[in-house]
Amino acid sequence: MLEPERQSFTSPHHSELSDVDLLVHLTADAARARDALRLLRTRHLPAARHYARLCVIEERFADQLAHQALSSVAHDAAAGRVRRCAVRHSLLLLIQDLAAAWAADDRHQRLAGDFSRWLLPIDDGGVRRAVPRWTVGSDLLHAFWRLPQPEQELLWYTDVETAGRDFGSLYAGTALVEFDYHHEGALTALRRAYLQVFAEGRGQAECRGYVRILEAQSRAPLSGLSPEFDEHRKRCTHCEQALRELATLHTAPGRCLVERLIGYQGPAYVRRGLSPEVDEVAHPAAQGGVGVTGAAPAATAGRGKEPPQPGLRRGDDVGPHHETILAHLRAAGLGVLSNLGFRP
Repeated sequence: MLEPERQSFTSPHHSELSDVDLLVHLTADAARARDALRLLRTRHLPAARHYARLCVIEERFADQLAHQALSSVAHDAAAGRVRRCAVRHSLLLLIQDLAAAWAADDRHQRLAGDFSRWLLPIDDGGVRRAVPRWTVGSDLLHAFWRLPQPEQELLWYTDVETAGRDFGSLYAGTALVEFDYHHEGALTALRRAYLQVFAEGRGQAECRGYVRILEAQSRAPLSGLSPEFDEHRKRCTHCEQALRELATLHTAPGRCLVERLIGYQGPAYVRRGLSPEVDEVAHPAAQGGVGVTGAAPAATAGRGKEPPQPGLRRGDDVGPHHETILAHLRAAGLGVLSNLGFRP
């Protein structure tokens, strides 16, 4: 499974900065914003590039998509438009959205065939264009967006990317000793949010009358069904789907979330690990990380140079990417995230 990149921090004070904290730091002074951006980049850019590569035919196009997605997230955060979404999840959906825009012009040749076929053609005011298929109703996806960002982060790194307790608690900003309590609470909140979304729009009035039964099934899946509801779900695809979704969310939350939250190539994304080169750069046993302190990594002291940035090959110049993103941080106007179809 794909893990978040392990970090070492130069200051114990910053060793517990969650993704939410880092986004807040982007609105601070230039030095802290630069360091927060660098740490967000170290955490998320390798995985973003890894996913983008599943959408396009060449590495350079994946690099472009990943950097654009990170720039958009950072831009919106710095402008005070912090989305209540797990950062890694936002990046993946942004990559889908940015790549979908390429389908409208000669850049469609950059897209992987499977990705092009996965896109959904729509008529937008007489203009034909393609959009990611997640824009068309997924109850579980919309339920996930209703959770507070720390709960989304916790479920993402625990159940989607199976990164373990340490990373789940760190990136979500949860104390490790309280991990199990908060993780179970997040799963419970997700089931309740799913039922709320279902009751609000997916079923008929008769279906909404069975919400309490469905809620009971979310705690004890597929047991104790009432004969009346059992008969109803035989002819109602909405309730049958909701029941199966809740059952899967209970028995195999990771598989369920991967399929519903990512959509295109979700299983491939979490099944394939990072490349050995990125893995070597990102792990503190071999390299030092970068904290939000402006100090050089302790592990590289005396070595004459910093380690290569994760997501870039050795010898690549990281400067232009940082300057481009920092320019976005202070730019006015709406970022790409503001134009996405989802509403967390």
